Amino acid sequence: MEIRTYGTRLMFVDLDLGRVFKWPSIVAEVPKLMTGAGFLGKFHLLPDLKNRRLVDSVTLLTSKGTLKNQTANGLRTANGSSPYHCILVEFPEITKPLTATTKPKHNVVHCIIINGNSAVTRV
Repeated sequence: MEIRTYGTRLMFVDLDLGRVFKWPSIVAEVPKLMTGAGFLGKFHLLPDLKNRRLVDSVTLLTSKGTLKNQTANGLRTANGSSPYHCILVEFPEITKPLTATTKPKHNVVHCIIINGNSAVTRV
């Protein structure tokens, strides 16, 4: 898949959080706006999925949003001459997203032993 890009542009993003965020963006032909973890991390923005809002951890202001489902595209190497290509061909499952229906191929179980009240009752 090829994505056409047209350089960068300095964007001023107003998310109704009491401040405007200045961010260099890549202008590209994509069907949906992509906000990355780099943007969220740089400006200390926390996605609150349960309450469908974005929290500014600096000002403690919030901005309502909408939650949308998005299918994940698998990871791929740039080309077949990559030194990692043979490994990815041998183990294709590492480039596919995990799903809730995936069952582990082992019998290892992770257990947390709690002495006394659970963490929920202590809070």
